[in-house]
Amino acid sequence: MLVGLLIMSLVDRVILSLMVQPLRDTFAISDVQFGLLFGTSFALLYGLIGFPAARIADTGNRKRLILYGALLWAGCTVASGFAQSFGQLLILRAGLALGEAAIFPASHSLVADLLPRERRSLAASIVAAAPFLGVAITYMGGGFLVEAIESHVAAGGGGGLEAWRLTLILAGLPTFVLALLFAATFTEPARRREAPLISERSATNIRGMVPFFLPLVVGAGAPMIIAAGYAAWAPETLKTEYGLSLRAAGAWFGIVAAVGPIVGSLLLPELVRRQKDRPFVEALLRVCIVAVVIGMAIFIAAPLQPEPAVLLIGYLFGAILMFGAYSTVIVSMQYIAPQSFRATLVASTTFIGSGIGLSVGPPLVAVLKEQFVGTYSDALVWTAVLAGLISLAAFLVARRASREL
Repeated sequence: MLVGLLIMSLVDRVILSLMVQPLRDTFAISDVQFGLLFGTSFALLYGLIGFPAARIADTGNRKRLILYGALLWAGCTVASGFAQSFGQLLILRAGLALGEAAIFPASHSLVADLLPRERRSLAASIVAAAPFLGVAITYMGGGFLVEAIESHVAAGGGGGLEAWRLTLILAGLPTFVLALLFAATFTEPARRREAPLISERSATNIRGMVPFFLPLVVGAGAPMIIAAGYAAWAPETLKTEYGLSLRAAGAWFGIVAAVGPIVGSLLLPELVRRQKDRPFVEALLRVCIVAVVIGMAIFIAAPLQPEPAVLLIGYLFGAILMFGAYSTVIVSMQYIAPQSFRATLVASTTFIGSGIGLSVGPPLVAVLKEQFVGTYSDALVWTAVLAGLISLAAFLVARRASREL
């Protein structure tokens, strides 16, 4: 049930990207306003609430935290279908963020207490990969759902509601069911006591770890600017610039949006683990730096090609590398983060990734397209340049700081 809730958190978060034109028509909004609706209105509260939610996950009852958060975000998703203004939709997106802020750090905190350290890597990788599966389900099934609802409404169904409204109402209902099943079947585990895989001096000196952990989470989170930019605009790019239908654009992007990040979330942590001849932190940073360099080059080159297949294949391999680095850092928190701050450090990474990534990525692509480069594909290129350079620089700083641990 927990994995199902993680998946639905992304379904409810990204479903708006399949309804760009209907939202433009209903509320007369620009691309920049849509970027703010899709990203910034969600990300601001997601980032702010993530830290107190993570502290609760580090010290309090995680089952109740996840349950209440899921009920809140499901309610906001359903209520979004009844929004009567752009402002109301912004507020409900902020409520969605408030509910979702708890589940990711709380889930990683639970992994640490449900499994011993030697069995934890795969479970943490699955938790890290599950949200990407939610993105895939949204794009692969969402296009069919939206078109089916549009046909139903055009035939006189829907009770007078527009198709996009019915889509949001239906999207929120599964979360209610999963939340209630989670409440009925899950038991809060006892907390384990163990030392992290860094020096004892560093583990007890939280302030002394900041020069290492801060650039580490920035390096991991910056590629999610690319993820958020693609999540908001890739279906529209494939439809308007490459001539695909909404159904085809959603289905094909959904496949690569699932396979790439999920493979990266499982593969890159394993590459770190297999470097037994190196200290864990050194192996982690080595994998992440190489992944970001190659991934950035792929994300820059792919949108410049004229064929949609090249863009999609480029996203696939770029996502394996760059989004895999994000997940690898989160998984590694199971081993290098002090237990009392593990969920907080996961929340810091997701704040940079989901919080700042969603705040910056969607509106950045829109601004670049409208004010500078003229096309979504060129805007995605420059977004990759910016995010990739930030990530690479941060990982290099973390590598230097790691020598003091």
